[in-house]
Amino acid sequence: MLYYYHFLEVLPVGDYVLVHAGFAMQIVDEKEAEETYALLDEMNGAPRTVEALS
Repeated sequence: MLYYYHFLEVLPVGDYVLVHAGFAMQIVDEKEAEETYALLDEMNGAPRTVEALS
């Protein structure tokens, strides 16, 4: 998948960004990315994991 991040600073490999319609909209810290992945997993039927991240 091709992502455009012209409006953000150059990002090193491993950084997280919020992507909408193929464009990186904002840099996201690792904790927020982990919480988002946990919520997505829960929506796909995984056991509740968000509280474990706190």
